[in-house]
Amino acid sequence: MHSNRGHLLVCYFDGGVQAQGAPRYLLALLHREGVEVVASDQFLCTHDEFAGWASDRKQLSMETFYRFSLRSMQEGCSPVLEAITASPPHAIARPVMLQGWCDLTALHWRYEAAEVQALLPPGLKVDTFDGSAWVGLLPFHMRRIRLPGLPALGPLSTFPETNIRTYVIDPAGRRGVWFFSLDITRLLPVVVARIAYRLPYGWSAMAIVGEGSGEGAIRRYTSRRRWPRVDASSEVVVQVGRELIDRDLTELDHFLTARWALATMFGRRLMWAKVSHPPWPIHDATVLTCNESLVEAAGLRSPSGEPIARWSPGVEVRIGLPRTVARPK
Repeated sequence: MHSNRGHLLVCYFDGGVQAQGAPRYLLALLHREGVEVVASDQFLCTHDEFAGWASDRKQLSMETFYRFSLRSMQEGCSPVLEAITASPPHAIARPVMLQGWCDLTALHWRYEAAEVQALLPPGLKVDTFDGSAWVGLLPFHMRRIRLPGLPALGPLSTFPETNIRTYVIDPAGRRGVWFFSLDITRLLPVVVARIAYRLPYGWSAMAIVGEGSGEGAIRRYTSRRRWPRVDASSEVVVQVGRELIDRDLTELDHFLTARWALATMFGRRLMWAKVSHPPWPIHDATVLTCNESLVEAAGLRSPSGEPIARWSPGVEVRIGLPRTVARPK
């Protein structure tokens, strides 16, 4: 708007509505005040974008939506990077999946950021710590995977998993996980996950063997991929160390574990699903054996050097509905 007192932009939020579609009395009032009304689509958003913004908010206000829209339309501006927090920054009131991630070992290696970035889809930027990207090999026991309100399906809902992952930032500055591969022993969940989440699940022969519990326990994880057919296997043996309390946890520990979303592709669309669980109970771990070809099968060079090793008894997890990520225009 042009007037002696400044400028105002009046916008309309239905795709076919133009300025003349506004109430006539409002246009007449603005005209008398010397206001020029301009139709604009800069604050338009899709249903998925609005739902993604609104899904974890207890109250909806025009001011917070305005700030969200303003940030989304600022082309060329760097997004505000999401803080790393030990607890989830959102609640998932209506999860689409419940599951337990138990008896988990995490091995992480440094990688050149450019090498990892080359394998990511458009719209995602590799997240770095200490100037490096980080790639993880995580074997664990998936337990009681189920839909909300329904019981777990016995052995079909509980099985070993091993995933290869890295850490990413979406166009809005949110931090999450990108999976290069996920191997499990149940063919049906492989098919369901590939269809529902478009995640790169594979069908594998796997086993987890434990000796003892708590500090000093031994965990042996083995995996050999059956389908898709490729030379991809792993053998990881660790000894569980002492539990790390808050003051023992490093910034890198938080960087690698405080991840509250996962990214995937659905056709050509980048999707983002929120994740929620209690803070990880984390133990130090000593690697006794690590023979693996899963990382190389994912398209990266074989890792070098000793990994950062951690173990956790696990957490109960809630996963939200995947939403389309709005990409910069």
